[in-house]
Amino acid sequence: MSLRRGRSLLLCFLAVVSASTLHGQSAPAGRPLILFIHGRDQAFQTTASLRRTWSESFLDGVNKLNLGSDFLADTDVDFVNYQDIYEPSYERRACNFTETLAGIESDRIIQKERFLTWLSSVGARLGMTSVIMTNFLADTRLYFSEKLVRCNTDDRLADAIANATMKNRPVILVAHSLGTQIAYRVLTKSIYGSEVKVTRFVALGSQLGAPDIVETLSMQTIRTTPYPLPDGILSLVNIRGKFDFVAPLLLATNFKVDPTRPLVDREIETKPDEPHSIVGYLKHPQTARAIIFAWCRAFAVAQDAPPSCLAARDIR
Repeated sequence: MSLRRGRSLLLCFLAVVSASTLHGQSAPAGRPLILFIHGRDQAFQTTASLRRTWSESFLDGVNKLNLGSDFLADTDVDFVNYQDIYEPSYERRACNFTETLAGIESDRIIQKERFLTWLSSVGARLGMTSVIMTNFLADTRLYFSEKLVRCNTDDRLADAIANATMKNRPVILVAHSLGTQIAYRVLTKSIYGSEVKVTRFVALGSQLGAPDIVETLSMQTIRTTPYPLPDGILSLVNIRGKFDFVAPLLLATNFKVDPTRPLVDREIETKPDEPHSIVGYLKHPQTARAIIFAWCRAFAVAQDAPPSCLAARDIR
């Protein structure tokens, strides 16, 4: 790719960073939307900073596909941020839906402790228990244990998907870490309804490979793995960094095989010094393939897809 094309695409993505409109309001109906939602430990990060990190990292991955720079517009990518909800000064509002995870506040609070136990055992084997306990779990525990935190967070994502759906824009949802758990809950039919759907859900550094997490998020009272894939997910790609010890593989063992809704589980090389970082995930060409291929194939009218989409290939 030429330097000029690279700069052009970079400016395209940085336009997303500075755009004041949300959810691709000026994009034509039928044009797909790539929707990012971040992971944990982002409190006090500005939205512009988070957008910039994600956009520039994704640009790097897209550049490695050598597809040119003519196909992505600034309205093709949007970003859901929820980090402010976890800051002490945030005033949380009432939920837009009836909370159905009552078990999390009552007898199933033990589920959170099971997750702690699982992470602790992994950390113990790696000699990193204290790191996990002090740096990984604070906002994860808050999400699972505090109803208003959870529903305010879920509403952010549900509103973004619903906004795109009302504009007839198919959604490619890309989530990282805690964001994958939030996405899974929102896409579970019994919470928001069947109208909340995504064409593809790309889970990066996810904990959905841990059966106890899926059990809680699925609102199951009895473990019946493998679980059905939530109705809101039409295609699921789970990508795990090779040394990302908080992102288990074997996601396929948690969900029933459905030939009409593909489920892909892949392991990639992320940053050796920060294997769970979103930067390493988004810069990898396999991640870019999973996102761009789904975006290209999601156009309501195939002829409206940019010419570069003809060369797009799915994750291998």
